[in-house]
Amino acid sequence: VSGVPFFSLFDVRNPHGVDTMAQLRAVAQRPLRLEIRNGPAAIMTGLVVEAGEDGDLVLNLSFGIATVDALRETNLTSGNFAATDLTVEMLYLSEAQAVAMAEWRKLSKRLNHAKSRAERAANSDPLTGLSNRRALEAEFAQLLQQSEAFSVMLIDLDHFKQVNDTLGHVAGDDVLRAVGGILRDGTRHDDMVARLGGDEFVVLFAGLTDRGQLSDIVDRILARLDQPIRLGDHSIRVSASMGIAISSHFADPDLQVLMQEADRALYTSKHAGRARFTIAAGCDG
Repeated sequence: VSGVPFFSLFDVRNPHGVDTMAQLRAVAQRPLRLEIRNGPAAIMTGLVVEAGEDGDLVLNLSFGIATVDALRETNLTSGNFAATDLTVEMLYLSEAQAVAMAEWRKLSKRLNHAKSRAERAANSDPLTGLSNRRALEAEFAQLLQQSEAFSVMLIDLDHFKQVNDTLGHVAGDDVLRAVGGILRDGTRHDDMVARLGGDEFVVLFAGLTDRGQLSDIVDRILARLDQPIRLGDHSIRVSASMGIAISSHFADPDLQVLMQEADRALYTSKHAGRARFTIAAGCDG
């Protein structure tokens, strides 16, 4: 179109930020993605080259409009072309690619969901939904790597065997799930609650080593455990003995050492009458 400025006719969609002739000259010999202003919403491919000694620019549009875009804008179908026309083959390839990409996205989504479920299952206790030993060890290693102080509390239910013996293992499982909920509700959002197996639980208190704050949290949990758990027509009372080890009490803390110290403190609680907690290193709750 003679006498009409280039940027009155075209928007340069790619490369981005080309809106002056100087910028257009700078991208000479590079493919351009162009859109006609006030025209069909289709993208054309062009190439700008310098011509002549005066530095004139020539726009080569022989690459034309993308086939799929052109058909969409003109409402053409494969029936408008001869069977031997390469455009028909391009249309089939384009459709096949679109279908394949859609199926790939669906498959990728299913695989990601399956991976997430597998990861949750690998790190969760199937009975209570709490974290398991594997997740506990991973969290423990991360805290050590970050040099963050923490406390670990080992929990063992008192006389839990009597529940299984008198009401059966189904009732026992219900009690374990209820205790898991009490521990989750009684701890902070960032604390990890794990079940190691049987009636043994662990709470990992990240960043918490203050005895007073620990005592407040554990006293609330003990008070909640002291309330009867309703299972159908049965009202079951359980209690728990607890032992706490604080990482800052050890020069080189590791999971085995802290769990051993927490276990010793737990049995101190049991020998002192159960339904209580003990903080390792002689500071009793």
